[in-house]
This record gives sequence, structure tokens and C-alpha cells, in this order.
Amino acid sequence: MSDRVFLDTNILMYGYSQDEPDKQQRAIESTSGYNLNSSNLITSDSG
Repeated sequence: MSDRVFLDTNILMYGYSQDEPDKQQRAIESTSGYNLNSSNLITSDSG
């Protein structure tokens, strides 16, 4: 059984952004423990 984890899409975007290297590094570090792959689900904000 796998656990569900919520990551704000801003964290994902900063992981790819090269405009703000400090935020990019923090995003990479904060997601490094998760297996992010094509089976992940991204949802829109409901509120």
C-alpha cells in the first residue's frame, strides 16, 4: 500500500524553474524522498 502525499504545484514548478535557484534547490530537496513519476496525480485547486 502506498501513502498519498499532497505537494503544492508551486513546489513542482520551482523544481523546474531556473529563475530562482534558491527556491529550486529547496523544491528539489523537499521532494527528493518521493517517487514522482507518470503515475502521480495532479489536481486543480477546488477553492
